[in-house]
Amino acid sequence: MKLRKLICCLLLAALVFASLGATMPVEKPAVLREEERIPLDFFADAVILGDSISHILETYCYDSGDLGEVMFLCPNSYSVHNAVSGQLQVWIQGQAHSVEDAVALTGARKVFIMLGVNDVAREGGVPGTMELWQIMLDRIREKNPDLTFYIESCFPVYRYAEYLPDGNGVIDGYNEELKQFCEDNDCVYVDIAHFFKDEFNALADVYCSDQYVHITNEAAALWASLLRDPYRYSVNPLDTDN
Repeated sequence: MKLRKLICCLLLAALVFASLGATMPVEKPAVLREEERIPLDFFADAVILGDSISHILETYCYDSGDLGEVMFLCPNSYSVHNAVSGQLQVWIQGQAHSVEDAVALTGARKVFIMLGVNDVAREGGVPGTMELWQIMLDRIREKNPDLTFYIESCFPVYRYAEYLPDGNGVIDGYNEELKQFCEDNDCVYVDIAHFFKDEFNALADVYCSDQYVHITNEAAALWASLLRDPYRYSVNPLDTDN
């Protein structure tokens, strides 16, 4: 009996220690009434372009329907660099295409993009990535002149992930560049990444699936909810004057 109690105490101590070591997000978004949120039909003519992180959102939304009929183009390991270079193409309708052709084939009128963590980590940092952003944007816009661009802030990575040379400060600087890029190029900036951060300025445990860069279903659910929050957008999608 004493041994059983000792084992139970040790297990309880381990659980308490684990909970103390886990990190939680430091900021929570406001809870909106349904009538305040962006309606699901807003996403019926939208496509989400991203990498393996966005693919997790795709899988979640396929099951939940949280973003309605939104389309996804999310190859694993995708980046701004290989979108421009063509080293990794986008598969749609059973064939590989350049990003600009793939977007055109969807017939979308809106494109949401979250890309860059692979670029700033591996492909020459923030300045080179922003140069490639301009090329990618121009190519997509040339093939899709009526497209509205929604560029999302990039998620942080896990605090112990040895992925970024200078930690998540690089991501913060990158997001500032993305915000300015949107202002300069008539794009809408979608500010969501800070809701996934913990006190270490990193991806919170509850939102990280692999102690690296990938997200949990809880993160995907929050992400989908934030995309329906008009206050996350630099230009309110519900404002009919815009």
